[in-house]
Amino acid sequence: MKTGILILPALLIITLTGCETTRTELPEPEKAVGFALQADPVQWEPQNMSEGEGGILIEMVPVGHEISEWTELLVQQILFNDLGFERFVEAWYQGLKAEDEDIQIERIEDADEAIAFVYSSEVIGQNSIVRFMKGPDAIYSLSYNCKTDSCSMERFGLWREIVLNSSIVVNPELQL
Repeated sequence: MKTGILILPALLIITLTGCETTRTELPEPEKAVGFALQADPVQWEPQNMSEGEGGILIEMVPVGHEISEWTELLVQQILFNDLGFERFVEAWYQGLKAEDEDIQIERIEDADEAIAFVYSSEVIGQNSIVRFMKGPDAIYSLSYNCKTDSCSMERFGLWREIVLNSSIVVNPELQL
């Protein structure tokens, strides 16, 4: 099974898209991803957080689960790149199609400069929804991923609504 697109780490996306960044230090993002985590009765915990020139990545799994054996995975990213929003999203989309040419994918464009993709892939082994949002300083994204062999369509529907209603908010760390 190909795994290059599974969790979409920022540095892998930059590698896939051929994007080179000229940043020498990670800036404090002006914004953050706001979403209704409390709408899910399942408690989530971060298990992987990383920063690099390409951005910031936070991966979360339900409490009591291990990220190495995830069945549900929530990913927040802030991506710093020089491609621009539209080119980045198109490169991401083309990379996904390259992983599975028969992928079932729905593209949802919003008036607020956001693009979401809902997809199911037997080749990749997951159902996912990812929303990319154009921010003033970066591309912000939120995704929910579940393994196809254990994915509850009820939970996927809940997370579809949560992800589609996510937004860019003022970085709470800057409000302190």
